[in-house]
Amino acid sequence: MPTIVVGIPKKKMGLTPPKHYYCSMIPMGIDQNSPLLQARLLQARLLFGEERFDRYLSDTSDDVAQALELCRLNQHYAGLLHSQLGYVELAVRNSIDRQLQTLSLAETGTRDWTTEHKVPHLVNTLITRMLRQARAHASNDANLRTSRQSHRENNAVNHADVLSQLMWGTWVKLIGMPAHNARNNDQQELWRISTRLAFPNVSQDETGRMLVARQLEYLRTVRNNEAHYNTLYFEASQVNSIIGTCYALLNAIDCNLRQGWLKPKLLRSCAHNIRTLASNS
Repeated sequence: MPTIVVGIPKKKMGLTPPKHYYCSMIPMGIDQNSPLLQARLLQARLLFGEERFDRYLSDTSDDVAQALELCRLNQHYAGLLHSQLGYVELAVRNSIDRQLQTLSLAETGTRDWTTEHKVPHLVNTLITRMLRQARAHASNDANLRTSRQSHRENNAVNHADVLSQLMWGTWVKLIGMPAHNARNNDQQELWRISTRLAFPNVSQDETGRMLVARQLEYLRTVRNNEAHYNTLYFEASQVNSIIGTCYALLNAIDCNLRQGWLKPKLLRSCAHNIRTLASNS
């Protein structure tokens, strides 16, 4: 039985799938009630949950083969977003960390600003709970490290261990919301004395803080959606905005970070395939 690559218009098909497509092959004209498709449907509902997978069925007019392909594409896009946003998160985290180390040294006498009772005042005010949780997770990881005989010689927790436990929401909290109001007073002051220097290529006043805040909040929303395996149709339609925001944040930190890390072609290709399959159904 001949096969087609589900999700690629026939006029665009060649003998092999496009590069980076990671396709699954489905027999052409297969009966919707075939044991093969029905078994895959059952597996998909068990794996993703009936309500979630049935969204793909609804969006492909109950075509099981296309629903399976749309679901697979969605998961692939989630993975791509996760890896690409990860680069941006690392850059943001480490750039802010460098400035908070300087602030901490001046205020508490140590660069380890995550250490209990050594946290700079404004930082402690904003993320006390997040730091407490990060220390606890780092301590648990250290104990596991010892039990599995890691290359680390002991289970002592250091600043880097705690820092690695802090998530995207930490940096959003430290920079604040993209609004000039009293709710952001602490973030505005922290920006003035420290965090603005983590983004030297944007305006160093309140306008710059709100710009960075808007970008961080936008990418956090994208990150949350992909991390929870939500349908990413909207994110597929907004792929250029996502890529542009990633580049803008990297450029705000260091223009050299724009080169060689992000893979926009991969994101655009997968987003295009999602939009094509969803719109053809």
